[in-house]
Amino acid sequence: ALLFFAGCAQKNEIKYYLLGANSIERGEVKKSGAVTVDSVSYLSGDKIWYLKDGLFLPYKNSFFAKTPKEFVAESLQTIGIDEKITVKITDAYQIYEGDKSSFALSVTISVGEGVLRKVKNYKVRKGELGIGAKEAAKGFEMCVLELVERAKNDFISLR
Repeated sequence: ALLFFAGCAQKNEIKYYLLGANSIERGEVKKSGAVTVDSVSYLSGDKIWYLKDGLFLPYKNSFFAKTPKEFVAESLQTIGIDEKITVKITDAYQIYEGDKSSFALSVTISVGEGVLRKVKNYKVRKGELGIGAKEAAKGFEMCVLELVERAKNDFISLR
């Protein structure tokens, strides 16, 4: 019994990282049409993934407070396009580089339907981050903010 209770005392605290609290303007922003986000299977939950020394793993006790799909969908609502927006997240993970890290995000965005549909692939990488899940969450948020700006510029300029 003593070993059992000692093991329970050794568990690390579970941490959830809230994204987007202050970074996306929520004021007088024209909302977009329907935004549908899909992702590869490893990104369907709230786990924070990282690549270190050739191993691709999720953090054990750290999670996003929103799934990547939810955060990307909410963020893309702010670009102000009336047409249907379809997003596929193909990669989102932290990359360890010695005592620093970066975060990589890859998505495909299509706007509209049928023959008028416009499709664009995005690869965003933010570096100069520290180590740990908190830095991964920060990097993910930075990547999504850049993605929103790039998508806004790309798709609004096509109008």
